[in-house]
Amino acid sequence: EIHVTLPAFAECFKIFGEVSNVRLKIKKTIIVPLFAGELARAANMIESIVPEWKGVKVAFQAKYLGMQMGPQTAAVMWASALVNYVNRVQIARTTGAGLLSSVLEYNTMCLPSLSYIGQFYTTTPELLATEARMLQRLTGSPR
Repeated sequence: EIHVTLPAFAECFKIFGEVSNVRLKIKKTIIVPLFAGELARAANMIESIVPEWKGVKVAFQAKYLGMQMGPQTAAVMWASALVNYVNRVQIARTTGAGLLSSVLEYNTMCLPSLSYIGQFYTTTPELLATEARMLQRLTGSPR
């Protein structure tokens, strides 16, 4: 089936490029296979079917418009968001605000760094534990 669909995709991209003058840049293109297997083998197969795509990257994840896409992306997305979240909580903590102001800072500055990704991926136990720990630090509450 891939021997039929891949050349059809290549033709669509070619026609689109001719019509719009926006062409596929193979060196920037990443193909994300949705099947398990070796990436090198998939890249060789793509190159043999569509020779003009020689050099295309093949990976199990790729970033598109700021979001990781592909079957192995959830862990990567949460890892970077978690670092950003912890940094924001630490910044909010340095203000020395009271409980009400800390909650407002958290809702406007810290939580959005997690909620955007939360629209696309389920949370992990590590994320929930880190959030609980950061809320304790921010509000100065006991365990």
